[in-house]
Order: sequence, then structure tokens, then C-alpha cells
Amino acid sequence: MKLRHILSSFIIFTFGITSLKAQDSIRLFPKIEQQYSIKRQLQNNLYYNPATMSDYSNFSFSDFNIGYENEKRNIYRQQDGSGQNGLSIKVNSYKKQNKNRSIWGNASYQNLKLTSVKWNENLDYDRIAPYSIADSAGGDTKLERYQFSGGISQKIDRWTLGLEASYLAQLGSRNRDPRQKSTTSDLNINLGANYRFYKDFEIGLFGNLNKYTQNTSIKFVSDLGQALMYQMTGFGFSNYFFNGGSPAAIYEEFGYKLGGQIFRNSKNPFYITGFVSEAKNQKSVTPSNRYFDISDLDKKHYQIEAAKFLNFNHHSFGIVANYQAFIKIGSEYGYTNHTEMIEQIYKRKTYKKEDYITTVKVLYQYNSDKFVVGATPHFQYQETIEQRMYPFSGQKFKNYTLGFDAFYKQEILNNQVISFSTNFYSKNILKTTNAISIDLRPNILDWLISDYNYLASDITNYGAKIRYDIKLSKLPAFYVEGAWQQYKMQKKSNNFAQLILGITF
Repeated sequence: MKLRHILSSFIIFTFGITSLKAQDSIRLFPKIEQQYSIKRQLQNNLYYNPATMSDYSNFSFSDFNIGYENEKRNIYRQQDGSGQNGLSIKVNSYKKQNKNRSIWGNASYQNLKLTSVKWNENLDYDRIAPYSIADSAGGDTKLERYQFSGGISQKIDRWTLGLEASYLAQLGSRNRDPRQKSTTSDLNINLGANYRFYKDFEIGLFGNLNKYTQNTSIKFVSDLGQALMYQMTGFGFSNYFFNGGSPAAIYEEFGYKLGGQIFRNSKNPFYITGFVSEAKNQKSVTPSNRYFDISDLDKKHYQIEAAKFLNFNHHSFGIVANYQAFIKIGSEYGYTNHTEMIEQIYKRKTYKKEDYITTVKVLYQYNSDKFVVGATPHFQYQETIEQRMYPFSGQKFKNYTLGFDAFYKQEILNNQVISFSTNFYSKNILKTTNAISIDLRPNILDWLISDYNYLASDITNYGAKIRYDIKLSKLPAFYVEGAWQQYKMQKKSNNFAQLILGITF
């Protein structure tokens, strides 16, 4: 795994150096503004299609950085932990080989410590929930994460073809009882094709195949005071038949995504893009020498987004509207050992979660030769419905979020740029419904109530980021960046700080 990471980083860094030699110029500001364009960040969903990456940027660029982050939470979901801290190394590059071909890639490594994780012995909790392994003891978890990807797009007359592959692997472990070991692998392959049917209007189709696996095992060194391990099935209930012991579980997920888009590349562009994705995650456990399927999680995700951008002299305007629906349906398997062998006696749908999210973002930017300034106010409305049957338990949430982000980039000298951004948002709960069953162990019920209160809380967030870039003669541009965020809820504060050192060219 480490060898693949190092090799990928080396390849990307190598063609990044090539782009450096091709872009040596006097002024640094135009490169920084183009490379970290706010407008392109708002258009991120457009680039799900690898064929569209041919127009991602007008020139090549690369970025290599090392960062440290520290997050401390005074109020939190217990299954997420009370914070995290650690180092990260990231490299990404985009290269225009010629007017018809572009290649890109990125790689990263993170080494983090997740503190005070409880009621969750898995990685990627939101991906497998509610079918996690849980216990009341928990502890700190060491997490290593490796990621790399690469892609290519090629224009052929009116056609543009794109291919991209990515791989993410994680290792989570704990050196104290309960001794968790979780490994994940996540492979994605994306294909896309665009056709220019009239002037600069294009239509595109894209698809994705995904294979995800997680292996989790729990062991104990001490024979005394072992925590009871639960195979959770939602809202504090668990599969009694497979609870206890030193469990091992395998999660296997296969999924696909199909989407389309229509867009226009011009001075005043627009686009409409959307997709449908489906996946099935199956959990199997090994209480003996045999695997038993104990749950399925069928997942659907729908998204549609439309955007329009206008440019008048030095002024840029934009609006992006997005709608998403996430639907999870879970099924449980029932077994009996009243006979000589363990036999499956039923499979039934018992869990459903629905999330509906509508987001609108507006962009205003003033463009000058030596500075840019702008803001992106945004609004989001979300409705969540989660429930299980046999026995019934559930909860509902309705909330809206108002936010405002502002940014400013200024050229100091030809070889120096300073950037500053700030953000604010307020999440406001409109309505909550608590129908959680209380027929549970007291410690599990306390956890569920704590989780509900967290999800039902208003949140206020403040943050800021500052960055300084400098380009020295015959060297790539260096930068230092600092970021801070504070989240307030239930009269308590969570704080996040980050420091990054990097080079860009």
C-alpha cells in the first residue's frame, strides 16, 4: 500500500515539475487566482464527468503540501469521537498536454488520531450505519489513510472522451482493549463522453463503478472486564444472536452511478448536470468457521444541479441550485440454532432513512488586475426521516442553514500574493420529532438520547483562513496557510485549527 502511494506521488510530482518549466513567468497573482478559482470550486459537481475535465483549467498547475490539523470537540456524537489530530501530505496536478488532451492526478496520505470514539468500532460510520459494531468502552483510534487517482481526457473532433480511476485505503487500529482493527478499500472507475452539438454547447453522459470493502475485527488481551460487543441494527437495537465474543465482520458494497449534463463553454457559461446512483452494502459475520449474512443496506442517491454565470467588465455573477435525495433501506436476516446447524429463517426490511437537501449559492466577484474580492451567500433546507420496524423507533428533523463566505486576494509584489477568506453559517432547527423506543439498556438509551440532542441542536459556525504565497527566482512558489473554525451548539464550542506548508507551480 505504501509503495503504491509513493509511486503515485512520484509520477504526479514528476509531470508537475514539467508543467513548472512551461509556466515560468513574471507575475504570480494571475496563476494563484486561476488555480484556486472560487467559481471553479462552485462548479465541482460538473467535473463528476471526467470528459469535462478537459476544460477544468486553461493552463497546467501542481500543488504539494504538508499539513497539521487539530480538532477538539466539547460536544459531539460519541460514535464520531471528541476530536482528531495529525499530519497529512497531499499532491495534485493538472496538465494540459496540448489543446486536445489533459491529464490529472492526485495522491495523499493522512496519519490521524481519533479521540474517545465510543459506540462505534468501524470506519466510515455514515456509510455502513446503522449496521455497525458497537460497545460502551471504545477508546482512541489510530487512522492511516492512503488515496490516489488519475485521469485523462481527449478531444476528437466534436467528441471528448474521459477516463478516471481512484483508490482509497484506510487502516484503523487500537492498542488497548477492545483492540479494533479495520481496513477499507474503495475503488472507483469513471467513464465519460461529451459531444459538441452546436457552437460551444455540449451534452455529456458519464458513469461510475464502485467496489468497497471493509474488514473489521475486535480482540481482547484481558480475560477480565471485557466489554459486550453489539451487532447494531438501528436505534440501539442489535442482533442478539450474533452479539458478544470477539466479533469479525466484512462489509462488501457494489455500486454504480449514471448521469448526464448539458453545458456551454463561453464568456457567460451555464450547465445542468445530474445523476442517479445505487449501491448495495452487505454485512457478514464469522462467529465460527462460516460466514453468515446478517444485513443488507440498499442505498440510492439522486442529484440535479443547475448553474448560470455572467461576466460584465470587472464583475462576475453566478448562481448554483442543487437538489439531492439520499435513501437507505436496510434488511435484517434472522437465524435459529434449534436444529443441529445454524439456519436462516427470515429476511425482512426493518430500517429506512431519507435525506432531502436543497441548496442555493450565489456568487459575486470583482476582478481587478491586482486583486479580486467577492462573496458567496448560501441557503440550505434539509429534511431527515429515520425509522426502524420490529420494534418501531424513529426520529425526524427539519432545518435550514443560512451562510455567508467572503474572500479577498491581493497582489503585494509581482512575486507575492496574500489571500484571506472568512465564513459564517447558522443552522436552525425548525421541527424535530422524537419517537425513540425506551425499551433498551440504560447506557444505550443514554447514548441515543445524547445523539438525538446533538442532531436536534442549532449550530453557529465562524471561520477564517489566511494564506501567503511567494515566488523566488528559479524556484517554485512557496506558501503558508492557516485556518481556524469554531462551532457553537448547546452553549459549548468545538474548535478546529490547521497549518499547511506547500509549494505550487
